[in-house]
Amino acid sequence: MRGAMGKRKILIMAANPSSTTQLRLGVEMREIGAGLRSASRRDSFELIQQPALRAQDLQQALLNEKPQIVHFCGHGSSKGELVLEDDQGMPNPVRPAALAKLFGICSPFVECVVLNACHSKLQADEIVRHIPYVIGMDKAIGDQAAIRYAVGFYGALGAGMAYDQAHDLGCNLLELENIPEHLTPVLQIGEGSVCQKTDFSVLGRMSRDEINGVIQQFKASVAAGTEDGDTHLSLGLLYLQLRLHDLAVRHFKRAIELDPGVADGYYYLALASIRGRRPKTLTLQEARAVESYVSTALQLDEQQAKYYYLLAAVRQDYYVANGLSSPSPSARTLLDQAGDKDHDVWEVERLLASLTLSDTTLLSRIRRETPGKGD
Repeated sequence: MRGAMGKRKILIMAANPSSTTQLRLGVEMREIGAGLRSASRRDSFELIQQPALRAQDLQQALLNEKPQIVHFCGHGSSKGELVLEDDQGMPNPVRPAALAKLFGICSPFVECVVLNACHSKLQADEIVRHIPYVIGMDKAIGDQAAIRYAVGFYGALGAGMAYDQAHDLGCNLLELENIPEHLTPVLQIGEGSVCQKTDFSVLGRMSRDEINGVIQQFKASVAAGTEDGDTHLSLGLLYLQLRLHDLAVRHFKRAIELDPGVADGYYYLALASIRGRRPKTLTLQEARAVESYVSTALQLDEQQAKYYYLLAAVRQDYYVANGLSSPSPSARTLLDQAGDKDHDVWEVERLLASLTLSDTTLLSRIRRETPGKGD
C-alpha cells in the first residue's frame, strides 16, 4: 500500500554495532534525503528512517510502514550476512535465508531492496526470489562509494527513472567522480516476480494460461489478508490484458477505493471503461466518464504522457470524428503538452492495444513518430 496521496515509501534502515568499524551512515541517510528533496518529483516519495536497527525493528518497520523501497546501510559479512544490532548495540549477523523469508512474506508491497553493505550480493541472491528488484554489493565497498552510489540511485528515482535506470546512474556517478568501484553494486531482477509480470513488456509475451497463473497468485495474496490498492491495480492490469474488461473495471475501482491518491488507478479505469472499442462508438455519458477519470489522473500526476494521449484520443476520435465540438484543451494541444512528459514505449503499446484507433496521424503523434518527436 502506498503512503499518503499515493507516495512511494522509502524505508532506510541503518546498523553500525559499537564493536564494528564506524561507517558514515548518518551522512548516507542525510544525503539520500537531501537528494530526494531537490528532485523534480520529490512529492512522489515519503522517506522513513530507522537507525540502530535490531531484528525486531526490521520486522516491525516493514509491517508498519509497508514500504515499496527498502534500503539497508551498514556492515555485511563475507558469508552474505547483514550485521544488525542486538539490545546492547553489539553485532547480530542475520543469515541470508532468514532475511529472504521475511521479504517473501512482505513481497506483496516491497518492489525494490537496496543492500548497501559489503558482500551483500550473496544476500541479494536469496531475496530476488521474492522481490522484483534487488541491489547488492559484489564485494567489499568503501564508505565513499556506498554513499555516492546511493546519491546517484535516489537522485534518479526522484527524477522519475525506473529502478534499472536508477541503478545504472548510481554506478555512472561513481565513474564520473573517479571512484573505482562502479562495478561493485549489482542489480538483480526477479524473472519470476509477480510484480514484474504486470509490466506490459512482460505481459505482452505471456500466454493466457501464464497470465491466469499470475492472477491466481494475486488472488491468493488477497485471500491471505494482504489486500491493498497495488494488488487490485495489478489484477486489473492482468484482466485488461485478457480483455476481460468488466473484471478489470471492478479491480481498478477497488484500487481507487483503497488508495485514492494513485493516479494510475484512474487512468487504467478510464482505459478499461472503453472496453477495447473505438472511442467514436462511445455514448456521450461513457466519453464524459472516461474524461473525468483521466482528468483526475492528471490532477494527481502531470508528468505521465500516457494520460495526455488517452484524453487526446477521446477528444479526437469521439468528439471530432462524430462532428461534435471538442472540450478544451483540444487533442492537438494535449499531444503538444505530452511532448516534454515521461514517455514509456511499453505503456504506449499497452494503450494502443487497448483501443481501436484508425487515425494514422493520431497514432503517429502518440508513438512520437513525427519529425522532431523522437522517443
